[in-house]
Amino acid sequence: MVSIKSASDFADALTGAFAHESSKARFSEVQLFRALMNSFSCMRSGFHVEEYHGAKHQVFFIGNGDWGRSPARCELCDLVFVAYRPKPVWQCRVTFLQAKLSKQKYPVLCRGYPARPTSIDFQANLEQWDLLSSRPAILGVPPFRIPPLLLQEAELASVGSFGIFHRSQARSVQFLYSSADVLSVVGSPKTKHGRLALTPVPRMSRTTNGYRETVFCCCLGTFAESLYSLEIGTPVRSAASAAEPSALTHWLGELMQSYLMEHQDSEMAREILSGLGLIDQAADRLQPMPLPSIVIVKADTEAGHAGIGRERPPEVFETPQ
Repeated sequence: MVSIKSASDFADALTGAFAHESSKARFSEVQLFRALMNSFSCMRSGFHVEEYHGAKHQVFFIGNGDWGRSPARCELCDLVFVAYRPKPVWQCRVTFLQAKLSKQKYPVLCRGYPARPTSIDFQANLEQWDLLSSRPAILGVPPFRIPPLLLQEAELASVGSFGIFHRSQARSVQFLYSSADVLSVVGSPKTKHGRLALTPVPRMSRTTNGYRETVFCCCLGTFAESLYSLEIGTPVRSAASAAEPSALTHWLGELMQSYLMEHQDSEMAREILSGLGLIDQAADRLQPMPLPSIVIVKADTEAGHAGIGRERPPEVFETPQ
């Protein structure tokens, strides 16, 4: 029986688990990504969390910029985060996150609260950033099936995001999070290999269409709090709440049905399908989807770092000029 926990409890647990897992890993993007996934796995006994190590999936799209191919082809993401709260009102958020590694040291991003970053930039595939920030129409590379407007129709820009592993001055491994749309290309690159930098934004979060959306997290703890509080990613509405359910609603339903075929005991997947109003869709007619890597988090209905709908104080931070 998982007892009711707060977002700060979730943040403390994930931070501790990652400190342990990352201490055993080499300082590489692949090793630290596995350490992060293992950290979520370690939390199953205390929180409603499920994680799945899936395959990479690529998409085609029309690229932008001097470095953009037409069509461009790259991974959709490294990891799909699904966070939801079934009661008192159904809520669900999804973000497609790309993990990167930076060898640059960022001196003290978190100085208590709020964070005050000074200069953040890192090496990246610019086509990947273009995909997650511009959110063009996409076409899955077979056998991956995905609605063309999956990203384009999303209500919030943080449907696409980046997580950057890096070392602190104390050499411990840290993690910062950014919505893809608050990153920008450094210089005037001519190839898809370049650098991205955090662009000046006045706050760590914003409100769009009535939804609070975290756009930057200085560390894994603040990311975990925002994830558990359903402030990371774009909302996914129930099929019953719209005349025409979105592409993301249908795709998440198909993803959860495919997940259930491999994890038949997953009550969380069933809860998500129920919340989406898709629990009765015919699974026998569904062609299983090759699963990406997924982390599913269920937030406690009576917990949260600030409560449902309650605003935190403004978080203002300095960014590179």
